[in-house]
Amino acid sequence: PLASLASDYSRLFTAPVQEKSTAARYWTRSFLREHRWPKERTNKAKPEMLAPRKTLWSTPGVGVEAACQLLRLGAQDKVIDVGCGDGRFLLEAAKRGARAVGLEIDAERAEAARANGCSDVRTCNALDETEWSKAFDDQVTCAFLYLVPRGLRLVAPRLIERSKTRPIRVVTYMAPLPGATYVEKTTVTPAHQPSAAWPLYAYDLGVATVKVCVVGRDAAKVVGAIAQYHSLKEDDEAPQPVDEAVVRFPRTRYGVTNVSLHTSGEGPFDGYVVLASERWKDYVTAAHTSDAPLRLLADAGAFNADHARCAVQVDFEYVHGVDVARPKKGCDERDKDGVPRIVEALREADWASTTPVEAEAPAGPHVAVMGPDARPLYRALCLKLSAAPVDDLHTCTLSTKYYETPLTLSLASTPETEALVYCGPPSSEAAALFANDLKTRLLVVQGYDTAAREWCAARGVE
Repeated sequence: PLASLASDYSRLFTAPVQEKSTAARYWTRSFLREHRWPKERTNKAKPEMLAPRKTLWSTPGVGVEAACQLLRLGAQDKVIDVGCGDGRFLLEAAKRGARAVGLEIDAERAEAARANGCSDVRTCNALDETEWSKAFDDQVTCAFLYLVPRGLRLVAPRLIERSKTRPIRVVTYMAPLPGATYVEKTTVTPAHQPSAAWPLYAYDLGVATVKVCVVGRDAAKVVGAIAQYHSLKEDDEAPQPVDEAVVRFPRTRYGVTNVSLHTSGEGPFDGYVVLASERWKDYVTAAHTSDAPLRLLADAGAFNADHARCAVQVDFEYVHGVDVARPKKGCDERDKDGVPRIVEALREADWASTTPVEAEAPAGPHVAVMGPDARPLYRALCLKLSAAPVDDLHTCTLSTKYYETPLTLSLASTPETEALVYCGPPSSEAAALFANDLKTRLLVVQGYDTAAREWCAARGVE
C-alpha cells in the first residue's frame, strides 16, 4: 500500500499540468473510497430495545389464546400489545370484540401485521414517552407483553404508575413482571415443543378486591359455578364445588374489580348472597345490619312470594331459579335469573367505596425430586440454583436468558406438584408417580439406556 501511495504521489507531482488535475481527482476519489475513516465519537446513547434479539420470536397460537382468556377480553376492552410482531395476538383479541392496538419497532414486522389484517399497528419505539402516552390513553384496560426480562424491567414502572389512577390488566408471556404480584398463572405447550410448559402470568394492577359471603344451601356449588362461569357454555354441567374463589370480572361502568367469594369466615363483607335454606332468615338479618352494596336472596326453585316480600322489606334483591346443575341456563335472556343474574349483579355492583386488598405473593411452581437416587441430584440442583439445602424443602429462583421465576424443590410430592424428576431406573413406583396430573415428567438414569427411552416414550415421559 505504501508503494502504491508513493506511485500516486509521484504521478501527481511529475505529470504535466493538464494531467495533474486528472491524477488528483483519481487519487482523491480512490483515497476517500478505500480509506477506513474512524467513526465519529458521540455521547448519544442507542435507543433502548425491549426485545434485543437477533431472531424475533412470536407467541405460539396456544399462548395467544391463553393470554386472551387470562385478560378476559371482551367488547368493553381496549388492549395494547407491546411488540406485536406479525399481529397474531391483535387478530385474536379483535375476534373477541376488543379494540386492539399494536406497537412494533421493527418496520417489516409492523407491515406484516398490517398485511395480516390488523387495523391499528404503530411503528414506533414503545419506550418513547410521547408514543407511550398516545397508546396508553384513558380507554386502555389491558396490555399483553412478550418481552425479555430487561424489557419488562423498563416498562413495569410505567404500568405500575399508571395503575394508581387507571386500573389495567396485564399478561406477560415467558417472564413475570418485576415489582408486581400475579393473580393467576397458567402454562402452554406449543405443538413444536411437546415437552415444554411455557408460563403466562396475569396481573390486575390497581384493581380492587372485594369480599362477598355466599351462604345457604349449595353455597359451595354456586361459588364453583361463578368461578368457572366465563368458561362454561349454556348446556354445560356444573363444575366442582369450592368453598373459596377469586373471580376476575371484566371492566364495567364502575371499573375493574376482583370478587373474592367465601362460604364461611369472619366479616366484614362487601356483599352477601343468601341462598334459601332453613336458616336463611338468620343470614338475611345479619346481612341487613351491614352497609354492603350487594345483597341478594336467591331461591333454587320457582318464584316464592313470601321470600320476595321479605327481600324487599330488608332491602335485598330477590333472585329465583338458581340451577346448580346447569349454572349458565338462561344466560342469553334479557331479564336473567338464577346463577346468570347473580353473576350479573356481582359484575355491576357499585364497589366504588371499597379499598384494594393486598394479595399474598404466590409461591412458585413445585418440583418434586424422587426415586432411589434423588437426594444427590436434589442437592446438586439446589446448589446450582442458589445454595445448599438445609432440609427436604428448598425455595430458589430459576434464571434463564429470558426469564426468572420462583421455584420450590422438594424430596416429596404434594397436590401442588407441577413437575416430577424421578432419579432411578424405570419401575412400578415411577409409573405410579408419573400417572399423576403433572406438567413436566423427567426420568434421570445413568448412561445411555435404550430400554429406559422406550419405557419413557410409552408413557409420555422425557
